[in-house]
Formats: sequence, C-alpha cells, structure tokens
Amino acid sequence: MTGFLARWKVAMGVEMMMRVSIACLALVAVALAAVTPAAARTPSRLQVCLEKAGNTLETNACHSEELSLADKELARYAAAARKVLKDEKRKLESFEAGETAWASYRRAYCEAVYYRWAESTIRTAMNLGCQADLTRAHTHAIWNDYLVTMAGETLLPEPR
Repeated sequence: MTGFLARWKVAMGVEMMMRVSIACLALVAVALAAVTPAAARTPSRLQVCLEKAGNTLETNACHSEELSLADKELARYAAAARKVLKDEKRKLESFEAGETAWASYRRAYCEAVYYRWAESTIRTAMNLGCQADLTRAHTHAIWNDYLVTMAGETLLPEPR
C-alpha cells in the first residue's frame, strides 16, 4: 500500500503542477491581450490583400504593392538624410556610396531567395517579400543613424 500512496502523491503533484501551469499561462495570455495595442491586432494592408487574393498573380500583386510602399518610404527617409548631409560633401558622398552598395546587396540577397524557391510558385512572392523586409529594415536604420539627434529628437517619425 505504501508504493501506491507514493505513486498517488507524485501523480497528484504532477497533476496539480499542470493545473497551476495552465492557469498561469491563461493569466499571462489575458494580460498580454489586454495590453496589446489595437493597431497590433488590426490586420496589415498586406494581410488584407492576401486574404482577398485568389491566385498566385494576385498574391504577387499584393507583395509588389507592399514593396512599392516600402520603396516610397525609403525614398522619403533617404531624402531627409540627404538634407541633413547636404552641406558636408564627404559625408553625403559616403551616404550615396552606402545606398548604392545596399541596393546591390538587396538585389543579390533577394535574388538568392528567389532561387531558393525557384521550383515553387511562391518564388516571386518570397523575392518581393524579401525586398520589402530589407527595405523596411534599411529605412529604420537610416532614421536611426541620420534622423535622430543626439538629444533624441527626430526629424521624421519612426518608420513602421
């Protein structure tokens, strides 16, 4: 009987630990849902477009539009950085060289992503998504490196 009681106590302990763990996870989930901003719960423009897309061409069009928007935002932030650097020829030339190198990197890297998926109809969407993701990251880097002052003031809002 002693072996049975020992096993029963262990089993009850494990069951109780599982119940407590599940309850804690549920509380954390509720707390996170309460503090998550509404914008984070709102589907992105891309998500809405992809939900409506009925075929590969429409999916590619969604990703193409997303890249176009990312490119426009990059152009806006790069233009603002150029304004900051306009009176410093060497710094502006260095910035321009960096932009040229970055564009080459984006093209080569995302081309490799395209070939990674070359046997699938998703290849174009993966390539366009790669370009949009890298563009958004680069836009943020430009904002951080050129458009935020030492005092923490920003010349443009933080890119999305």
